[in-house]
Amino acid sequence: MNLYPHSSARTHIGHVRRTNEDSCLADDQRGIYLLADGIGGRPHGAQASTVAIFAAASALRHFRDTFEAIDETRLRTAFAAAHKAVSDLNSGLSHADAMGTTLSVAIVTEDQFIAGNVGDSRIYLVSPHSMTSTVAQISRDHSRVDELSSRYLASGSMSRGALTQAIGIGRIIEPHIVSGALVDRDALILCSDGVSDYVNDGAIVSISLSLHRNPEKMANSLIQTALTNGGGDNCTCICIGLFAEGD
Repeated sequence: MNLYPHSSARTHIGHVRRTNEDSCLADDQRGIYLLADGIGGRPHGAQASTVAIFAAASALRHFRDTFEAIDETRLRTAFAAAHKAVSDLNSGLSHADAMGTTLSVAIVTEDQFIAGNVGDSRIYLVSPHSMTSTVAQISRDHSRVDELSSRYLASGSMSRGALTQAIGIGRIIEPHIVSGALVDRDALILCSDGVSDYVNDGAIVSISLSLHRNPEKMANSLIQTALTNGGGDNCTCICIGLFAEGD
């Protein structure tokens, strides 16, 4: 079955930050969606996220426009292009001065998706179907808290913001890649931690399941909820509804 994506992207500076270091791109025609969050505390986070989006999107659009299937290898190529572009900006800078960013990508092709991430900008798959409705995080947080054992989690000794890998930082990145099937009325959500840190899992489930047929309202509701709950960071999301023809 061919599914047709309809997306809505929203971003807000939040109530605390002086600049917005999040970037995103939604291309329904090609089924390409990217979101990046410049690392807080690093210089030029906005530049890093913008450059990463541009480099990865350029590679992905090339594959689409030359009718090459975007498989895991080509998705990793796009992440590598983003990593090189930001790393090149860091050439000659000390580690303390280097810029970095998260990067999350989702690709929709007919009734299939492939997605990947580096960092902690999340991707959710929304499946609102009868008695088996689910909202699942399909990305993996590359943060110390996510990778430590439960005894450290319970102690609260590590900061959630301590990333274990990021675009532009270090020599090697290992994107988390996942793929799967889609059905009519599924949805995908990409969001920065300015959303996922301020909108709890229960609220994300409630908002996404109730508004999955209206990506604009879903995106607006996620951003507004993040702001209402403190808005302590830039908050950005892309909501993608998948619809059969005529639906």
